[in-house]
Amino acid sequence: MDLFQAQLPGQTFHDLLRSWRTKSPVQEITFMGQDGYMLLSYNAVKDAFQDNENFPPHTVYTFNPEPQVGKTFISIPDPEHALYRQLTMPAFKLKAIANYDTDWVEQLCHELIDRFIDEDNVDLQSAFSFRLPILVIIRMLGLPREDEQQLHEWGAGILAYQNSHELAQQCGEALANYLEPVIEQRRQQPQNDIITELTQAELQGTTLSNQDIISHVRLLLPTGAETTYLALGNLFYAILKNNLWQTLQQNPELIDSAIEESFRYETPVFSLPRMTGTRDFEFYGKTLKANRLCFFGIGSAHHDETVYDDPDTFILEREQKPPLLTFGPGIKNCPGMHLARKELKIALQALLQRLDNPQLLSDTPSEGSVLRTPPALHIKLR
Repeated sequence: MDLFQAQLPGQTFHDLLRSWRTKSPVQEITFMGQDGYMLLSYNAVKDAFQDNENFPPHTVYTFNPEPQVGKTFISIPDPEHALYRQLTMPAFKLKAIANYDTDWVEQLCHELIDRFIDEDNVDLQSAFSFRLPILVIIRMLGLPREDEQQLHEWGAGILAYQNSHELAQQCGEALANYLEPVIEQRRQQPQNDIITELTQAELQGTTLSNQDIISHVRLLLPTGAETTYLALGNLFYAILKNNLWQTLQQNPELIDSAIEESFRYETPVFSLPRMTGTRDFEFYGKTLKANRLCFFGIGSAHHDETVYDDPDTFILEREQKPPLLTFGPGIKNCPGMHLARKELKIALQALLQRLDNPQLLSDTPSEGSVLRTPPALHIKLR
């Protein structure tokens, strides 16, 4: 089985991973015709995140998406990585997000809900989950709302590099041409947005060039929006499938718990790609060969029955110990995790407020071996 082609919906994938885990914490796999590995147990994944010598965190990103996006902090090794991360990510730190006025995010949620609230049924994925994150990113970048569709198409094209390198290259170039005058304008007329922050960033005498800023926006626009879209779909499916909608309406203090459990139950970035280092090495009883693709099975780790009780059940008030691996502990941890949590909470609160007791019309669980979310969420509104 080539995991690149496999959809493996719902429990199908978790059952397969459990059968692999019972044999070994490391499974040999095939992905896009290449031999590689998947790390399966919680401890194996956790330890790999901390092992930057045997699993260098930047190497895989020099193949994808650097050719389409350009050099960014995810594809640069230390110490340059640390410098560029500090230059480009101040707007996503916990303190910044906590102090950020997010009333407009709630407004965006209600605008999207207004478009379908009078319908009998709707696909929540296409009408809400898919659209909200890109609108949030566009707003934070300070780009015009009317360019939403075009920016969305460019971002989706960049992400499609595994299927079409040519399309990804074209979309990356088009986005660069679009951003160049915007960046120059922000240098002359600063505004309250992320592009302005990037033009003004300075650390140890280093500033960001226009190309640096373009590369990081190319990375942020598709990846920041897509991972949040995946997470929203997983969250809504779990709540609807387990008939927890009215429970959360009546007990809003449980919303945070629902979000954290959804990160465990169906992790959006289910299998995080890495490469092994330049030498063969022993890892959890297996010899891993050098320069091989290796997936950190975060979704498998979160269903490790030696760590989590009843892992295949969505438990609303589960105590999340040990810590979740969703956002990748280590030097390459996801800088957007604080924004993602806040965005999911605002979105769920808005939907709980506006939709009385929606019901799934068809059971379409999360699918995919690397990125994972339901293909659709058709719900009955009345």
